[in-house]
Amino acid sequence: GDIIVDSISTLDLSLEDGSSFIGVINGENEAKEINITLDSNSTLILKGDSYITSLNDADSSYSNIVFNGYKLYVNGVAI
Repeated sequence: GDIIVDSISTLDLSLEDGSSFIGVINGENEAKEINITLDSNSTLILKGDSYITSLNDADSSYSNIVFNGYKLYVNGVAI
């Protein structure tokens, strides 16, 4: 599913212990703040361009993120 956060809301999302998220995060780029923590055993699978404020990924190569041709923008910069 998709995560939608409005302009007055924040989200702290932690993916741990082999968990995964499949979808779009803040696709309209309207959220006040979204912070994601991702351990090396968990996976983020994008289904559209996504916009977050910060990313704390235990895997500095981002191999646990499946981009599927989309972009993940962290504080305005695509990774």
